[in-house]
Amino acid sequence: MKQVYRRAHLFLAPSRSEGMPLRVLEAQSCGLLVVGPRITGIMDVVEDGENGRLIVVNNIEGFVMAIKEYYLLWKESPEEYYEMSKDIRRRIIQQCNWDKAICEN
Repeated sequence: MKQVYRRAHLFLAPSRSEGMPLRVLEAQSCGLLVVGPRITGIMDVVEDGENGRLIVVNNIEGFVMAIKEYYLLWKESPEEYYEMSKDIRRRIIQQCNWDKAICEN
């Protein structure tokens, strides 16, 4: 899956319900911005405006606008886009590494 994520520039998570969003964590570990609904699980790992966009469930226009926003960022300011991508990867590795999950109580 790592190769699939690395070819992408954005991860869309159009769920209506979610537990622990492992696919979102995987995408973030590859530096992808995430567009997903404002629901439990996704809200726990996506900070609106920081590492993605949280959209009201069933708000198709909101999804489209977020996709367009990140497309324009990637196209018009690739340096900023890639800095965000590096920051997303750095943050998720710090927050969700295996040693931390096992060692911290």
